[in-house]
Amino acid sequence: PPVLPPPIPPEPSPPPSSNSQAPPPPPSPPPPPPPPPPPPSTPPPSLLPWLPPEPPLFNPNQPSPPVPSPTSPLLTRPTSPPGSCFVYIQSCAAPLIGMYSLNEWLRDPYPDPPNMHSDQTACVETRGGAWDAYCGSGNVIMHFVPLLPPSPLPPAVPPPPPSLLPSVPPAAPPAPTSPPLTRPTSPPGSCFVYIQSCEKPIGYQLGEWVRDTYPDPPNMHSDQTACVETRGGAWDAYCGSGNVIMHFVPLLPPS
Repeated sequence: PPVLPPPIPPEPSPPPSSNSQAPPPPPSPPPPPPPPPPPPSTPPPSLLPWLPPEPPLFNPNQPSPPVPSPTSPLLTRPTSPPGSCFVYIQSCAAPLIGMYSLNEWLRDPYPDPPNMHSDQTACVETRGGAWDAYCGSGNVIMHFVPLLPPSPLPPAVPPPPPSLLPSVPPAAPPAPTSPPLTRPTSPPGSCFVYIQSCEKPIGYQLGEWVRDTYPDPPNMHSDQTACVETRGGAWDAYCGSGNVIMHFVPLLPPS
């Protein structure tokens, strides 16, 4: 068989020159957009919980609220006994002597000034100033319990108006008991008394004529004026006006 010639190798491609630039790669496709978020599930207004309103923003011009005091003796001030000067010692720069102690209300037993338990100024200012000088200003609180005021009189009940009063004529006062018609006629020169009633105890019988034996005035058995007016006035003052009747029996004329 005929001999074939060897195959011819392909020509090598020339090396790329340094001035030649490689073509840019094709641009990559943009990423797909993210899916939209699902709409929030808002409950109806009737099912929403109640939320308090948001506090206002800080205002630098607004003053800050007062800071409460660390101690609160003012909330539990004593109310008895009346006429008392109390002291509350929060701290003291000097030692406390006797029955005084810190952080409790104590009725001040030291009588300086003497009227501090009856006068508020003497308790709070005078006695409080002495405590401030001893323990330091602001460390002691004074409290005064005043004396009880005198109980007021009950109000007077006003009378009802005339239009509401019943139209009943006033009852006539009872007539005094009339003495017997037969007044005594003897013995001559006698001053008799008839006592219908008496507000005080007496040694005479009620409801009968009695010859008055008490000689005051001494001439009441010989003078009608001394018997009826003077002695009768004394009986009215003792038993009450209108309760006693006097009767005079004159002396016999000379023969």
